[in-house]
Amino acid sequence: MAILSSSGKHLNPFDLQIDLTDQSNEIIKKSNAIKMTPRSSTASTSAGYGFSAASDYADPSNHNSSTTGWSYDLQIPCAPSGAGWYNQVYGGGSGRRGSASSSSNGTSLNDYGNFASLYMDLAVGENPHPGYGAALGISHIAMLQNAAGAYFALQYTSPPPVNYAHARTVFDTSTDAHNIKISGQNYGGGKNNNYRQWFCIADRQSWAHHNANYIRFINWGPNNVYIHAAKLIIHGKTGGSSGADN
Repeated sequence: MAILSSSGKHLNPFDLQIDLTDQSNEIIKKSNAIKMTPRSSTASTSAGYGFSAASDYADPSNHNSSTTGWSYDLQIPCAPSGAGWYNQVYGGGSGRRGSASSSSNGTSLNDYGNFASLYMDLAVGENPHPGYGAALGISHIAMLQNAAGAYFALQYTSPPPVNYAHARTVFDTSTDAHNIKISGQNYGGGKNNNYRQWFCIADRQSWAHHNANYIRFINWGPNNVYIHAAKLIIHGKTGGSSGADN
């Protein structure tokens, strides 16, 4: 027997997929993979990095270079969240939640929360099968989301003055996200990595950041990191509304 929602309708999950792009607005893929060189090639130094000063937020010389540099902005070309905001509709039918007298911004994307995931295809270092956690197959990273129109794009301080420890890390602002250790390999070397996989680098049950235009990827080091693809996925589920979901 099928399990029904409280509205008596079938629950049907679905996803909206957003391909992140490079600085030329091209979808990131193997042919235009982004090489992230480390801020430090020393493991102990890389492990100690975080956000405390303006200099921690971007490579001063090679920011947004696809061949060298430790910071790069992955562009979000579409609306980044399924949360209801200022677009509203009057009247129901065909999945609409409003009525003739009352508007609604609700949709099947936010009936059960504003769930989002970030999946990436990464290569770490230049060595095949270095062993998980081995020196040649690890790096420390961080990811930031900007907030267009806020007091500060990459810090959640409000009001000024800025506090550089307040980093807008993906998908939350936990200090644990200031420095994330990853392990991997690179079978093929450089951008020619042949053993590839999708990996969920972050997800969040409730993410309503409508004004995020890019995700800044930071490679603290000690090895190179290659970004072969990145997809932001917005998760929804129909069946929440007895009147709208047919």
